[in-house]
Amino acid sequence: MKIPDRFIVVDDDSVSNMICRSVIKEINSEVEIKTFTIPEDGFEYIVSNYSKTGKEIPTVLFLDINMPSWTGWDFLKHFEKLDECIQNQIKVYMLTSSIDIKDKEHAQEDKIAVEFIVKPLTVKIVSDIFFQEQSDFGNVIIKEGETVLPEKDNLDLTALKKIASDYEIKYFKKKEILYKEGRTCNGLYFILKGKIKTYKTNDYHKELITGLHKQGDFLGYLSLLENINHHETAVGLEDGEVCMIPKEVFKKLVAENPEINQKFIQLLSKDLFEKEKRLLSLAYDSVRQRVAGALLDLQKKYQEGANKNFSTAFTRDDLAAIVGTATESLIRSLSDLKEERAIEISSGVITIKNQTILEKIRQ
Repeated sequence: MKIPDRFIVVDDDSVSNMICRSVIKEINSEVEIKTFTIPEDGFEYIVSNYSKTGKEIPTVLFLDINMPSWTGWDFLKHFEKLDECIQNQIKVYMLTSSIDIKDKEHAQEDKIAVEFIVKPLTVKIVSDIFFQEQSDFGNVIIKEGETVLPEKDNLDLTALKKIASDYEIKYFKKKEILYKEGRTCNGLYFILKGKIKTYKTNDYHKELITGLHKQGDFLGYLSLLENINHHETAVGLEDGEVCMIPKEVFKKLVAENPEINQKFIQLLSKDLFEKEKRLLSLAYDSVRQRVAGALLDLQKKYQEGANKNFSTAFTRDDLAAIVGTATESLIRSLSDLKEERAIEISSGVITIKNQTILEKIRQ
């Protein structure tokens, strides 16, 4: 196939589609990109825009697997029925968060799917596809470990952090709301000191924590990049300080500095990957496994000294919101872990005493 003139992304996750669009644009800002959250719409677009006899349009299709109406495999069944002249114009890559070995085996055996790519899409993957010489790629499996993103703390955003520190510092108290879900996003927050949680609420006002943040983290960039209202609420877990880069300044910086834009796309990719892993855990892991995993994640995020046991004073309600369970179920699991001497609990403070036990439970 020739160098692609068009990319099509079919994924029910609009954030994933936005990441794909931005990553592709990093390689070629002129290439045409079409995204669809409804697979039937994507298929109809192909039927309507690819001719059996007209000009060929070399195309790459990134196709998600787990979607609510058609799955990716359903999509391919319909695609296989199209005229061969249309099929030859489009190379299909399964782009998914699925870790089901059956999906990987299915991709290897499928005569249409070229590769099985584990999300998130990266610049390297698109670059390899874009500049590959005309050849048959074959059914190559990209393993999970090969789509490695840098840790957030290692991203080179020093210049932006310096700019942020030039703006007025806002002091916040424990349990103080910095911004609310659904409200207008006025700028990019940078945490100078303290810890912050972000969460979404359902119709019954039950919280689900979507993120835990600390000194050096940015908040609000998804809403800014998508130009939407805040999609979650941010509240202080302890007293701290933030500063905010105004919306107009942030947009100008991103427009004039492609490297800053790319760094935030990497942050979005990392966020998406972490959220999808959490969804898989909610779907398949027991409460006991999720509690052990949550404690290990908190240790990884907030431990300050490697030579001492990690302790956290997170409220039981907050821990339950992280785990995705009722507070009563969380308390029972903590009691079990205490009996197994994996943790200690004193005056509401949880201390990890045996990390190995927690890691075995998490597996």
